Amino acid sequence: MIVKYIQLQIEEINNYKTLRWYGAFLSLVHVVTFFFWHHTAFIYQYVPKTANILCWPQIPFCESLRFLSPMGVQITLFFYLALAILVTFLFLRKKTLVYAYWLFLFINVIKLYLFFMDYRVMGNYHYMPFVISFAYLFIRQKLFFIPILIGSFYFFAGVLKLSNFEWLTGLAFPKNVQFSLFFNEDIKMLLCFYVVCLEVIGTWFLILKTRWKMAAYFHFVMFHIMSYFIVGYFYPAVMLCLISVFLLIYLFKEDTVILNIRKAFLGILFLSLVIIGNILSVFIPGDASLTGEGRYYGLNMYDANTECDSQIFLKFKNKTIQESFSAYREYSMRIQCEPYVDFNTVNKICAYYKNDPDFIDLDWSLYSKLGSDLRFQRIVNERDVCGKNLQYSSWKKNKWIKLKR
Repeated sequence: MIVKYIQLQIEEINNYKTLRWYGAFLSLVHVVTFFFWHHTAFIYQYVPKTANILCWPQIPFCESLRFLSPMGVQITLFFYLALAILVTFLFLRKKTLVYAYWLFLFINVIKLYLFFMDYRVMGNYHYMPFVISFAYLFIRQKLFFIPILIGSFYFFAGVLKLSNFEWLTGLAFPKNVQFSLFFNEDIKMLLCFYVVCLEVIGTWFLILKTRWKMAAYFHFVMFHIMSYFIVGYFYPAVMLCLISVFLLIYLFKEDTVILNIRKAFLGILFLSLVIIGNILSVFIPGDASLTGEGRYYGLNMYDANTECDSQIFLKFKNKTIQESFSAYREYSMRIQCEPYVDFNTVNKICAYYKNDPDFIDLDWSLYSKLGSDLRFQRIVNERDVCGKNLQYSSWKKNKWIKLKR
């Protein structure tokens, strides 16, 4: 049954020139991913079995899944690059499509393994290609669902920005981003508002069959080209590959796909899960920009400039030592102030001193604020943490995180 289903996927890709070329563009995402990981050294720092580990909340046992040495990670990454380049060309020929399909699945498995070995590797530029690649590999009526899935990314990203004063005023950008070199403050705010309108409204022109489809596509292309000056090359390159499906559909005139309910069950289910994952944080009390709660199953985008101050007090029988978590921070702007990050560090410290007869316990406090806030807000204030054995949930409110809306 599974073999038959896979054969149907390959047959569908074979029937549409758009899908064959789109497979090549999706493979290029992996090529760009290699250069991003290789040049930033994220993988070399975080994934080897000897690295300082920060597991995803859903995979707290990730340390037991690590087996690669630093050299092994490097060899794996270059092997991943070679396969990605090969698959890009295999997708362009009908005769090699079967090999392209299976190798594309394989390189996604490699990336998924590296991705889930450390939370610090997270990012929307990985989440979105994973979602689209799953749809490309396993969902029928791909030309119907893939554009909608891409549209959902933009729409929910726009909704997140629309509800955030930080983004609408341009304060979300860190001070070291030289945005002001190009625009003054008024134009910067106008452009930020334009991005929200493009994502919330322009998305519908992109995914619906209208005369304005290619005009909307052009605006999204320009948006990503301009984003290079803010976020660098990786995110724009990934998104230009993902949205190429709209251009390919237009060029090859293959926009006549009609939803077939009998074939669409898995697609509807998957689309529903993506939507649920992106609205989960709405139902969790607190500001997800500060706490990160509810963002593990959807867009985990950088939408605010957060600042934080975290302190621990190590209590021994004859002394108390105060330390700042700033010494432990080696994370991206998006997650550096998440309580989960400090929660992980606290647990490691508790484990380190577990067998020390002079160690009593530790107290932990975390204060955070958005760039536009005047005062810090208390996020965590826990005493005797090691004795409490605090647990962290990735899908519901954690009681020890105090911040509420």
